[in-house]
Amino acid sequence: MAEKKKMLVTFYQIAPVHIGDDDFNSIVDRMIILINGQSGKFTEQKVAQRDWGGLNIRVFHTAKSSPPKWRSFMNDILDEDSSIRECMNTSQSFLLYVGYKERIFAITGGTGSFAISPYVSSTFGIDVITRLIDKTSQVIKFLEDRGLTGTLLGQTKYFRRDQRISDESQFGQIYKKVRADLDKNILTSVFGFKKTDLQREVSGCLASTSFTINKTLDLNDFIKVIINFNTLLDKAPKFSINSVEHISKKRNSNLIVRLENERLAYLYNRYINNEEPDFDFTHRDFDKYLQASYYSVLLNDNSLRFTHPPSLPEIQGMLKKKEPLLINDEYEFKHFILNRFVESEDGEGIALTRDTVLNHLHGEIYFEGRSYFIIEGEWYRVSPNFIKELDEDLKLQLKQYWDDKLLTIPFNIKKDEGVYNASFIDKPGTLVFDTITPENIELCDLLRYDTNSIHLIHIKKGFNNMMRDLVGQVSLAARTLYQDKKSGFSYIQKLESMTKGLKTSTSELKRKLAQQDFPSEGLSRLFEGKRDRQICFCLAFVDTSDTPRRLIDNPESFKSNIAKYSLLELIKELNGLGFDFKVIQLNKSDEAKEEENKAVA
Repeated sequence: MAEKKKMLVTFYQIAPVHIGDDDFNSIVDRMIILINGQSGKFTEQKVAQRDWGGLNIRVFHTAKSSPPKWRSFMNDILDEDSSIRECMNTSQSFLLYVGYKERIFAITGGTGSFAISPYVSSTFGIDVITRLIDKTSQVIKFLEDRGLTGTLLGQTKYFRRDQRISDESQFGQIYKKVRADLDKNILTSVFGFKKTDLQREVSGCLASTSFTINKTLDLNDFIKVIINFNTLLDKAPKFSINSVEHISKKRNSNLIVRLENERLAYLYNRYINNEEPDFDFTHRDFDKYLQASYYSVLLNDNSLRFTHPPSLPEIQGMLKKKEPLLINDEYEFKHFILNRFVESEDGEGIALTRDTVLNHLHGEIYFEGRSYFIIEGEWYRVSPNFIKELDEDLKLQLKQYWDDKLLTIPFNIKKDEGVYNASFIDKPGTLVFDTITPENIELCDLLRYDTNSIHLIHIKKGFNNMMRDLVGQVSLAARTLYQDKKSGFSYIQKLESMTKGLKTSTSELKRKLAQQDFPSEGLSRLFEGKRDRQICFCLAFVDTSDTPRRLIDNPESFKSNIAKYSLLELIKELNGLGFDFKVIQLNKSDEAKEEENKAVA
């Protein structure tokens, strides 16, 4: 049987920032040197002599062998002569570069997509789709977004019927993947397919960092698509898919250099002060990354291994233990830590994602009076009008949900939340549940109660990007309690028994938690019969700024839009669940105020 000469092809575009004024061969040579320094050995293959329609083509190949993850386990079960003891997994990969006029495209096989990921345009697929369809076209089947703000890192939506982009767009979301249907008119007039080759009225496409048409291509189709990509990208997009402004590396190179320097300075400052940055740490393909079984920080010898998604402080700490790090400035910090590669694998040891530590960091930077987000290596600018509307909305909501009376004990910002929470142990009408997490869920740090109400209070030091984590914690606690009310308060009963079970703990603090004076009829009786509005979730924070300020009076002086937007989202969610809600800004202790006044002076 003749081998099929068609395949489903995923196209990438090499980012213009990696091209410059060099010719095709120089660019590819430089890229392969960089890739082989990180990803093994790709060797060049001889390309057939034929008419390539004006295209320049170069192909590289590599093969990698490694034992299956389960082999060492099986070695203790099987006889020494068993073939499994010597079995190896072999993966074949290729890189195919295509130069056409001023642009370079690529396709890959195997793990080749990981190798070129640092060099491709992260907006290529989106750039194509916004030139193919109209914003109001009802052709969308699937959307995946990343959250700039709020508690949601990202989400994937599948639609039963065709949807329009215009129905989904909202602030705080950047659309990273779009699956849509392309009709015959687009496939023939834009990409040059023959109508006789199209068996269906529509063909699906997937736009992300890459672009894939759900149709197998032969070599002639492949050449035509590349040529038509080049023509298409010369046109202006029909609409902007995201509500924040993407900052083009080509048109704003100087600004991006300054933003990158600002981010590096911020990360380095956090490193030398042993503080965690207010950034998410995840791969751009977060579904694969967060569901992986193994994680590695790639080193020249034995790599660092994790069985959970590592945080940046964990990686930094492990690197310090592994080898002495000569870090005296920002450049060395970037070289020895941020430029390391992080790889995730499935249970069989097959690579799922790979990118640098730096490209795993996503968050907000406030620079020269403007708010910027770095997401998956791309910079976005937030509209000043949105910031103004956000502050006005927050101020309006806080008038309804602000509380100055529930917690009056001042917070010493030189100490952590745990010390503050512990100061409430044995206070009348108060129970401390800090670090008590039945089912890995923390109901609250403090529970304050009387005959008419229950206040479930979560404490946080600082009002910054990390507030998103606290908001997520409150949201999870509220949803847990909402379900627990329907099931007879089984979670609340676990919370009480887990706390009382700490009587024999080696920790003095935990023994104190166990010895608290619980209601005589049990903790669940507090909740029985209470209406939803009699249960109030509270988010309490102390400001760590050197400048005295209050969120309710001057939200403009708090620069984290992530924190503000997350708080507004939480208010909406708790209203939907029916619970009451309060925001509390804790007073600082006199000691903290004295230090603050000295700093201002």
